[in-house]
Parts: sequence; C-alpha cells; structure tokens
Amino acid sequence: RLDETTGGLVIVDYKTGRSPAARFRERGDLFFQLEVYALLLSASGRWENPATHPATLRLIFLGDGAMLEKTVGQRDIEATEQQLRAVYTEMLVAFSTGSFTPCNRAGCFACGANGNGANSAGAARQLAAPAAPGQPRQSRGDRPPRRR
Repeated sequence: RLDETTGGLVIVDYKTGRSPAARFRERGDLFFQLEVYALLLSASGRWENPATHPATLRLIFLGDGAMLEKTVGQRDIEATEQQLRAVYTEMLVAFSTGSFTPCNRAGCFACGANGNGANSAGAARQLAAPAAPGQPRQSRGDRPPRRR
C-alpha cells in the first residue's frame, strides 16, 4: 500500500504472521522487499525526489499488531540497486556454471540446499538443473513440503 502524507511517501506491507524476534530485527534484509518497491517507485518517477523527501517503509504484522518502520532516502535507494545488481550477477554466474551456494541462514527452508530442508541432498541438484526447453517447470505441488 502507498500512502502520501504531509510527511512524505509511506510504503506499507502487511504481514500475516507475528513480528520477528528482536534478534532477527537487526538483520539487514527485513525491509529489503520494501526497499525494492522504493527503488521501483523512484525509477518510475512516482517518488518525486528521494534525495530531499525520504520515504517511510512500514511493516505491519497482523499476528501481533506490531509495526516496524525505517526511513529511506536516495543513498538507501542506490545501495538497494547495487545489491540487486550484485545478486543478479551472482545468479548469472550460478546458472552458467551450475554451482549454487546455499544461503546457510538459520531458519531458511526455502530450497533445502542449505541442509535444513527435508530433501536437502537433491535440492541443490534440482536448482542446478533447470527444466529442459519445452518442459514445464516444477510446480509447487511437486516439491517436497517445507519444514517449519
């Protein structure tokens, strides 16, 4: 959701779960999704001047009603763009070499490649071998269930 207030632009994202524990709030990626939205708004011209009118990023957790906020400006937008470019470059290298490095974050079960998932041994191989041309991609229902 986008709110335009007298204080500037507010980019809001609602999360259905509870807010993260204090130790996870310090991670640099908590607001990354909203930072990407801010980058896109800046690039589209929708956010007129991030250098002089910073935006507020707001996460609202419906599970416990907590609200977290972060203010971002031009430097933050540039850093987000650099981070996205770096991730994109890493992805191109991984696809071209077939070498996928697990993220090794505690609590990450997104792909199983870090050894936490139910099918971690085969997950990295599946990621490294995309579907052949003309073949459908693996649907979510074909994947092993996530562990929580």
